Amino acid sequence: MGPMEIIDEQTQLDRELAEHPAVLLYFSGEHCGVCQSLRPRLEAMLAEEFPRLRRLEVKSEKSPALAAAHSVFSLPVAVLFFDGREGQRFARSFGLGELRAAIERPYAMIFEA
Repeated sequence: MGPMEIIDEQTQLDRELAEHPAVLLYFSGEHCGVCQSLRPRLEAMLAEEFPRLRRLEVKSEKSPALAAAHSVFSLPVAVLFFDGREGQRFARSFGLGELRAAIERPYAMIFEA
């Protein structure tokens, strides 16, 4: 899979969650320095270690209703979905190691079983 795909509507997210067993939803902002510096490192880690994880991004300024619908009021936020359900949420200050640890087991159960 390539870089994160930008989505801006709940119907798109619903379709993605129905079609993909593992999804990372990344809420970012154009004026969020942490969001901008984290994205390339996050994308690189996911591409290398979890290539089958679907990666989606919501630009919060452009899609405030979608962000609000998911209770995202500060940035960045990464939300993991497994089998269509929210598994774990990381907000504001989180590291790639924390995210990696949260993905490893469910990812292995879904794709390596």
